[in-house]
Amino acid sequence: AICANITRGVAHLDFPIKCQGPVGELIRSLLEHQPSMRLPMLSGHIDNIRMHRWYSGGLSDYEDDGFNWNAFANLQMTPPYVPVVRSPTDLSNFDILQSDVPPDVVQENSTNWDCEHADWERDFLSA
Repeated sequence: AICANITRGVAHLDFPIKCQGPVGELIRSLLEHQPSMRLPMLSGHIDNIRMHRWYSGGLSDYEDDGFNWNAFANLQMTPPYVPVVRSPTDLSNFDILQSDVPPDVVQENSTNWDCEHADWERDFLSA
């Protein structure tokens, strides 16, 4: 399903209510299929992003009068959400779809090879 959505393009996606309006327009303009038609590639370049309604009209969640580009450039912005991460391998902030899980690999042990060669590492390292 994800691959099908990608190949159809962003123009065919239905965004959640939170991502409709100016922010949805911004997302679509950045993900245009034709690279030369993407917002920063048009006349005005990066200023097209800076002046977009979502950033300049107080529509972002950061400031009432627009996006604070100076705080952004100086890495002084407070993130809108900081997930709790318990360790470098903590994946609890991600949902796992059953369709994304690879099938289990079943290994038959009809030859008893593992039992017969259980000491190979010890033997190899002591040689």
